[in-house]
Amino acid sequence: FAVGFNTVELSRELNCTCGYVEYNDTPIDFDPMGDNTQADANSIFQKSARWNYEEEFRFSTAGIGIIRPRNFQFSVGAVAEILIGAQTSQAIQLEIIDQLESRLPGVPIYKLTRSIATYGFDRALLNP
Repeated sequence: FAVGFNTVELSRELNCTCGYVEYNDTPIDFDPMGDNTQADANSIFQKSARWNYEEEFRFSTAGIGIIRPRNFQFSVGAVAEILIGAQTSQAIQLEIIDQLESRLPGVPIYKLTRSIATYGFDRALLNP
């Protein structure tokens, strides 16, 4: 299964910056003797144009393993949805629902379904 997050709440809890990746093949201009504050900021969210199909969104944190632990517990308020895979067995699906409804009350749980109309996926709500 996958967890869908409330982006604003999660970034507040992580105390981080977040944003969409810019796909660009222009090298970042670093000045070895100057102020690279903007270049550093740009490098966090820049990636080669060949990856633009990803439409990536990043969270960038500092001090992991130094001023805070690598593992992180987020609040229930940071969780927006749970997505269960289209081919997940009924037994596993029921186990996921059973475990999550008590831990994440009120969070919608969806199962992915194949969509013939869009040649992709839709989702069906499992816990109304």
